Amino acid sequence: MLPQRMYKYLEGKRVIYDCMDDMLEFPDSNKEIVIQLERSLYKKADAVFCSSDYLLSVLKTRYFDRNNLFVVNNAVRDSLPCSVVKNTGLIPIGKGVKMVYIGTISEWFDFELIIFLQKNIPNLELYLFGPKDIEIPSDTKIHYCGIIQHDIVFSVMDEADILIMPFKVTQLILSVNPVKLYEYILSGRPCLAPLYTESLKFGEYVYLYKDMEDCLNIVKNIISSGFSPLKTKEASQLFVKSNTWGERLKQIDAVLNIIL
Repeated sequence: MLPQRMYKYLEGKRVIYDCMDDMLEFPDSNKEIVIQLERSLYKKADAVFCSSDYLLSVLKTRYFDRNNLFVVNNAVRDSLPCSVVKNTGLIPIGKGVKMVYIGTISEWFDFELIIFLQKNIPNLELYLFGPKDIEIPSDTKIHYCGIIQHDIVFSVMDEADILIMPFKVTQLILSVNPVKLYEYILSGRPCLAPLYTESLKFGEYVYLYKDMEDCLNIVKNIISSGFSPLKTKEASQLFVKSNTWGERLKQIDAVLNIIL
């Protein structure tokens, strides 16, 4: 149950539970406490928002079905970048095929896939940007570049040949509607991600792979095509503009106006 001090604070108030991730599946979570607290909050809330369809199904199965349960996917900020800085100096110019990942590097990162790709495409160089809490394999073609400020993220993506989200499709990842893919799509660069329920929503704009061999074939096709994205930059921008937090707020307001 919720701590007594929390019940006292929430007494007489409307409660909205915004469930962004499956907290139970994080490796360092105390599962007993998470289930206890989340069950109480899930029961008490006047409405529950989930960031993905899969996460909604997880909550219904783990606890119980209920009214006022809604999906509001992740999104990008409304102030989209209109320009990029050329030559950030973070990625060498003209050195092989430049594959870039931007985000947290943790246990869900599929280094086995990366090493397989590099074994079969010798000039493939991987550049990693973001915080890490695991050891990165020592390899001359895997470059950890540290954490960068968000205002140069799109400049870095502009220097990539291919953007990748190489995640192992675990129970945690199955519940993720990836913000990263919205940003990747906006860059206008070809981008790859594993095929799972939530990534299917990006299938017109992102190359989706089923396994390592499939990913290898897709990368080879991207290279032979001259690094062509699935959609034009204009089409990609329209897609992302329909998936901003401003648009999501309209969904949330519509729901709250009905139930509150």
